[in-house]
Amino acid sequence: MSRKKKIYADQDPYWGGRNMKYWKVFFPRWWNPLFWMAVIAFPLIAAITAFTVGIYELTCEIWTFFHKYKI
Repeated sequence: MSRKKKIYADQDPYWGGRNMKYWKVFFPRWWNPLFWMAVIAFPLIAAITAFTVGIYELTCEIWTFFHKYKI
């Protein structure tokens, strides 16, 4: 392995994406909390929400069935 100092994309003077505002906010480095929220937290929240909505819809369907047929 080479012992050269690493140059990250945002530190390179010739990098063209320096002025992109979303890239500055979500720059994928391990210490960026917004990056980890986008990678882990948002999909987890979406999965929990989808599960909850699915259970609610199933409950409404069961309630409607029993309400219609008076079993």
